[in-house]
Amino acid sequence: MPEAVLSLKLNPNTGERTLVINYESDVDALPFEHEDDHRAFVEKLLGHSLDEIADRLEINRSPPHPLIMQERRQAMTESNQGKQKVGEEP
Repeated sequence: MPEAVLSLKLNPNTGERTLVINYESDVDALPFEHEDDHRAFVEKLLGHSLDEIADRLEINRSPPHPLIMQERRQAMTESNQGKQKVGEEP
């Protein structure tokens, strides 16, 4: 079941407002599939557009989508292969 946690941070020095949305969604959902729905839900909940509420917006999705995790693992593997010592067999 999807879950969202909203935090509003105020920088006392600059007055900048940052709205942080941490949400969990179903593992099989792609990020773009529900991001518009999440935004609409938060705007309805707050009664204002997110642009009116915050100067900055941070959206964090948990858990990362399996395709993102696969890309990260592949990038790490490629990075580690590039760091092999000279004369080592691949």
